[in-house]
Amino acid sequence: MLSDQTLADRGCEQTTVSAMMAGFVVWLAGQRVPLPQRSRVYQEVERFLAWQHTQFPYDVSAQRRAVWCYLLRRQRDGDSEAEVLKVWGALELLLTYVEGRRSQRSLAPGARLRAPTSPVGSGGAVLSGGLRPTGDAVGSKDPYA
Repeated sequence: MLSDQTLADRGCEQTTVSAMMAGFVVWLAGQRVPLPQRSRVYQEVERFLAWQHTQFPYDVSAQRRAVWCYLLRRQRDGDSEAEVLKVWGALELLLTYVEGRRSQRSLAPGARLRAPTSPVGSGGAVLSGGLRPTGDAVGSKDPYA
C-alpha cells in the first residue's frame, strides 16, 4: 500500500489523494462487503491511483514500476542521462534474466532473450560485451531456477 509520504515522494498532492481515499473508505464501509474483499478493493484503488499518476501501462510488473520510479528519481536528483541509462541497462538485464529463468522451459536452446529497452531518451540503452543472458543454460542445475 502507498503511504501519504510515498505519494508525496512521487509528486502527488497528499490532500487530494488522502481525501479521495477517505471518501472511498467511508463509502466502502457503508456497503455490505466482507472484510477481505474490502482490503482487496482498497489495494486496487491505490494501485489505480499510482498508475494514473505515473502513467505506467497497467499490466507492467511491480519490479519494472519500481525500477522506473527509482530511475526517474535519480534523473530528477541530477544524475546524467548516461548514468541513468547505465543503471537501467543493468537492472533490465537482471529482470530479463530472472524472468527468463522462470519461463526458460519455453525457450529453445541457444535462443536469446530480448534486448533491454530504455525508459529514458529515445535511443535506448546501448550495451556491449555480450551481457545478454542466453538460453545455453537450459538443463543446468541452477538452484534459482
